[in-house]
Amino acid sequence: MYKNGYLKAELASPKIKVGDVQYNKENILNILNNSKASLLLFPELSLTGYTANDLFFFEDILSKTSDCLKEIIKSTKFKGLYVIGGPLDVNGVLFNCAFVCKDKKLLGVVPKKYIPTTHEFYEKRHFSAWDQEKKNVTIIFDGYQVPFGNLLFEEPEKKILIGIDICQDMWAIYTPSDDMAVAGANIILNLSASPETVLKHNIRKTAVIDHSRKQLSAYLYTSSNFFESSSDVVFSGHRLASAIGKLLVDEKPFSSNDSVLVDLDIDAINYQRRSDSTYRDSFLSNRYQYQNVLFALDESKDYKFTQKIKKYPFIKEEKSFYSEIDNILVHALAKKILSLKENLRKIIIGISGGLDSTLALIIATKAFELLGIDKKNIIAVTMPAEVTKKDSINRALNLMNALKVTVLEIPINKQVEEHLKSINHHDIDVTYENVQARIRTLNLMDLAGKYQGIVLGTGDLSEIALGFMTYNGDQMSMYSINSGLPKTIIKELVKYYANNELKEHKELLSSILVAKISPELLENQETEKIIGSYEINDFIMYHHLIRGANENKIAWLIEKTFKLDEKESMIFTNRFFKYFYNSQFKRATLPEGPKVLGISLSPRGDFRLPSDVERK
Repeated sequence: MYKNGYLKAELASPKIKVGDVQYNKENILNILNNSKASLLLFPELSLTGYTANDLFFFEDILSKTSDCLKEIIKSTKFKGLYVIGGPLDVNGVLFNCAFVCKDKKLLGVVPKKYIPTTHEFYEKRHFSAWDQEKKNVTIIFDGYQVPFGNLLFEEPEKKILIGIDICQDMWAIYTPSDDMAVAGANIILNLSASPETVLKHNIRKTAVIDHSRKQLSAYLYTSSNFFESSSDVVFSGHRLASAIGKLLVDEKPFSSNDSVLVDLDIDAINYQRRSDSTYRDSFLSNRYQYQNVLFALDESKDYKFTQKIKKYPFIKEEKSFYSEIDNILVHALAKKILSLKENLRKIIIGISGGLDSTLALIIATKAFELLGIDKKNIIAVTMPAEVTKKDSINRALNLMNALKVTVLEIPINKQVEEHLKSINHHDIDVTYENVQARIRTLNLMDLAGKYQGIVLGTGDLSEIALGFMTYNGDQMSMYSINSGLPKTIIKELVKYYANNELKEHKELLSSILVAKISPELLENQETEKIIGSYEINDFIMYHHLIRGANENKIAWLIEKTFKLDEKESMIFTNRFFKYFYNSQFKRATLPEGPKVLGISLSPRGDFRLPSDVERK
């Protein structure tokens, strides 16, 4: 199953009987014939059992392995690429191998590079290590030539390149897969037979995650289950999958399932590699030469996700996630304040009674508490206009008083009226809206001069992405504390404060959380009726800027995730891309602000474009 850059893989740990190749063949075939994946991985020596020991010396088991592999290849209904572990005699030398198969054919054979002979392992009694400096050889299998040695398996159209580790290879100081990754492999498969000891599953998990992180790859791991011999050790069938440092699957040891499915976003891996200068510097610096073996995957008509696509990809459930964000923001602002001369350590901030300014004010008070500065040095200003609702004014005033900062209320009706009159403008339109935003910013900047402090901006990452800000209005400040946070996270962070550190103000914060999001520049204005749902916009921002997805792929993901039809999904996607790429001129002059979530639209950091960019 493959569609729109997503590849479904399956990690199997079949029931086996050590030394009974025929029995093992039937169980392997059963998993293959019932698979919904395009890539299927079996454990190390799964045709024979890892613990067959001196049976590996006998011709009987070797010939049965070859015969059963031929039967699997000829009879399986599975259409994808699959990898099975087994022994192979090459000119009288035994190798522990991965047999890579597709389309009724053995495509290639990859031998194990590191052969453990320590503690419970005694593999060198039976198997030889493959020296990666050796030239590849050709073996004859079922009457045709098959490459053997340093191989990568390539689907060029879909930009998939697969490398293979076998068990101990992953634990080497310089792993074969490290070399394969810098040679271009973006999926690494590990066929393993790893004995279980207390807490070893955590060590494996850490290793798999870290391999995928440093290799910028998907790393898939499957191990022999407890049907292996338990004479001296026990096997658990632990299965793991990680991509670019993110754990996708952790099928716990001793699971009763024979296999587990995982969705791999190949496009996201390739996007990260293109974006990472360290990977580019490593590329082609690999020590060894590889032969690329070609294969082809069909595009599926549909794709059913095994792991549910997250509606809110930025949000985490762990409380510690929000305490970490809090720490970053408070210390970022504290450092900014410390960089000012002592007599200038004041903050001027506009408070609307909405989410963004609420968060910015909370962070400001915490930064001042951290530094031991009187919170009265925070000058919080609410600036109601003709269309500002009383509820908003009350929320703003109540918040400022609750947090014990200096409170100013400056109605701007007359200023707006006089300015519009001075430019001879009488329409209720975008100019009318922008005048309000710019007058508020003018007041804040002048107050900063009066009180000798800095203006703290409140605009968030979602607004910055969509350009939903007035140029030289709310777009401008002297430090933009929320600029690294999308709207969905800001909402969760305010909720976190309401349930934890600011419980005494929970009712007030709850009223802010449920209020409609609006700039209140026109009567009954609702932001999400103009730019669409923030939940979906943040979803699009995540998949475009972090995972590199294009419009069509994102629209397809919205369909799958939010249960919208194709037309509705394209409306959301096209609107976001239009706003995003037409708004670079606003981002080009953004003030400084802290990066928090691994994504930033700072013109000095993560995302750089000319402001007159055209994207069709």
